[in-house]
Amino acid sequence: MIPAAPVPRIMPKPRQPKTAAEKRRRVRRTHRLRQAVLALLAAVALVGGYLWYSHRGPMPPTAIFQGVTYQCEQLPVSAETGGKLHLVTVDLNTPGVEFFVTGISGSAATEGYDYHLSMATGAAREDDLAVLINGTYFSANTWWVPLPGDLARARETIIVPSQASRREAENYLLWLDDKLTPHVERAAPANAEALAKAKWGIGGLDLAVLDGQPQKLSSAKPGPRTLLGVDTQKKLLFMAVFEKASYDAAARILAQHGVKDAITLSGGYSSVMVIGDEAKNVRPGAVVGGWRPLATFVGVRARPLARR
Repeated sequence: MIPAAPVPRIMPKPRQPKTAAEKRRRVRRTHRLRQAVLALLAAVALVGGYLWYSHRGPMPPTAIFQGVTYQCEQLPVSAETGGKLHLVTVDLNTPGVEFFVTGISGSAATEGYDYHLSMATGAAREDDLAVLINGTYFSANTWWVPLPGDLARARETIIVPSQASRREAENYLLWLDDKLTPHVERAAPANAEALAKAKWGIGGLDLAVLDGQPQKLSSAKPGPRTLLGVDTQKKLLFMAVFEKASYDAAARILAQHGVKDAITLSGGYSSVMVIGDEAKNVRPGAVVGGWRPLATFVGVRARPLARR
């Protein structure tokens, strides 16, 4: 028997020592990879932190300023509702409470417009507001993406004391007299007597609640909604932002909360609520929305709660 020929062993080539240039390239690649991983982790932490910070859970009616209470309700998931309701109730009888609505900008008026777009959180801080929500619908001279500073026109009535105002729009008017008694006009446009008495005012596209009864509104799909309501007899103001609701559902829910009359404001991507920096018992900042610059805002000033 002929023995098998031995299999020749292939010896690996000896490794050549790396040059200094190759070592530097390897170090740079490792450094870039480490930077990319750290940047990714930082982005994840930032997004996660923002989502955690901005999250608002259900909360019973709680005083956050003198005369101002905030509550958050989880709405049932249905064909008409979902998400949360953020509701602020303002007792206009309380000393120190003031109503606010964005006045026409003089610099914008010189260019044929009414306002410059601004961010809600900045507007709340600049005007020292306890609570702020979005105001009217508007049109802007924006080319593509709305940016702070863009010129805009309001589509509904705005009345501000001692400032130029828009009073000609045919919409439902919510107004306050010089004693801060709130009213909602039942016809559009408002009559001359109401306009003469109004010290502050803002127009709404629809009348959502009348004499405590919800009105039949648009059949639009559920989405973010902003409504402004009153109880004239008790001098209460209600500022409501729904994360997801139909107009009809929003009207019914506000009526259940004691709102006697209410109008609809701009909604959708414009819906926003911001709580002022000096709030107690709740985290300040944007409660919902706040990433889109807007033309007009509605809000109140109020004194901080006494420290315990």
